[in-house]
Amino acid sequence: MKCLLISPPFDPNSVTRRFPPVSLLYLAASLRKFGHEPIILDLGVLIDKNEQDLIEIAIQAVNEHNPGLIGFTCSSSAFPLAKKSAAYIKESFPNIKIIVGGMHPTLFPKEILENCSFIDYIALGEADNSLIKLCDLLDKNETEVIAPGIGQRTKDGKIVIGERLELIENLDELPMPAWQDISITDYHYDYSSWLNPKKHKIDIVAPVLTSRSCPFNCNFCAFNTLMGRGFRYHSPKRVVDEIERLNKQFGVNYFEFIDDNMGIKKSRLIEICNEILKRNLDIQFTSMSGLHIATIDKDVVDALCDAGYLHAILPIEHASEFIRNKVIGKKLSRDKIFKVAELFKKRNVITRGFFIIGFPEETDETIQETISMIKELDLDLVNVFNLIPFPGTRLFQQCLDHKLFLNKVDANTLWKGELALDTSDRSCSGFYLKPFLMSMEKLIAYRQEIDQLVRERQQQTQLKIKNLA
Repeated sequence: MKCLLISPPFDPNSVTRRFPPVSLLYLAASLRKFGHEPIILDLGVLIDKNEQDLIEIAIQAVNEHNPGLIGFTCSSSAFPLAKKSAAYIKESFPNIKIIVGGMHPTLFPKEILENCSFIDYIALGEADNSLIKLCDLLDKNETEVIAPGIGQRTKDGKIVIGERLELIENLDELPMPAWQDISITDYHYDYSSWLNPKKHKIDIVAPVLTSRSCPFNCNFCAFNTLMGRGFRYHSPKRVVDEIERLNKQFGVNYFEFIDDNMGIKKSRLIEICNEILKRNLDIQFTSMSGLHIATIDKDVVDALCDAGYLHAILPIEHASEFIRNKVIGKKLSRDKIFKVAELFKKRNVITRGFFIIGFPEETDETIQETISMIKELDLDLVNVFNLIPFPGTRLFQQCLDHKLFLNKVDANTLWKGELALDTSDRSCSGFYLKPFLMSMEKLIAYRQEIDQLVRERQQQTQLKIKNLA
């Protein structure tokens, strides 16, 4: 079956650097392995197009390829565009089946099917195997069979959610992502200001997924809904096979590991680094979500830095022991944070800390602890995010139960994806909930104080990077 896989912009209202849709690269590779014909359309690279332009481009692709199935992957912020595109496509091509997947549809499969007659199927969570099974059924015209891991309607209109398949434990069973199905040049970007001690010509930062899921249960995270609990991973050899392929075949020399929680297994992380060195790969890399600080020690730091790691991101989340460990659930000591930061400083890599403010339990004391830790840690860069209560998290339910949202939130309309949650907004206006024991005026004043601290740190580091160039 010919399957058109479409990736809308992650957030149509916020232009960010271009990033290949890794989930679709995996799906395309699996579809091809089992005899189907995937085509990838990444609307996220068309940053100069408006919403209607993107819909028309999607319809043109349908006209050109005449697929039997169209699949959209989408976040909550991208769902409105995916929904509108699906409606237009179904109106023009009523016999083509449409499926949507990703975090947002996984959270709201029943509601979407109840309200969107033009969407035929919902892929729940990890869809590598369930999408293949659905394509196999559609090839045989067995549309009434309930596909595992798929939400759909029966002939009489009843909505049925197929039982999820078991998660893929050994990710090496999956074929390598179908990088050949996209044009690498679509993702070129100006990285001239990035730290680049090896003086490489950097056109693209390639995302590499070495593992799936996370065994922890942070109160602001819903990724376990998509990928399940636990820690599943590619072998070190398989990880470096992909890096080497991208390096040799496509000229990529800068990589970003995009795992939910990289480095949970210390020995495996060291093996990946040793494999990079063994193959003499002249690359540089970092990790988007940072490292699992609790498992980092000198052996790990040395292995990473020797292999080309040059930007250590530390997801500390909060300085308060109470908020970090009791509220969020990090299980991370203050002493460990400072020890790991010092190890990276000794290797002269850029260090960056991730913090979050605005928890329901936030107080003057806990905010002051964060400000003090930022100063004491003396990292090169600091990102302090406003807390985002995403649907599907324990935090979101807490905000609903205690009526903490600053604006009205209707739980019955969350499926629409219209709840405006901007992860890039770190301004004073970018708060969505009120702490129990702190006024918004106080919280906004602290935001301004922290912003000044962050700006000063950034200016100092920009000079440091310039001197290293």
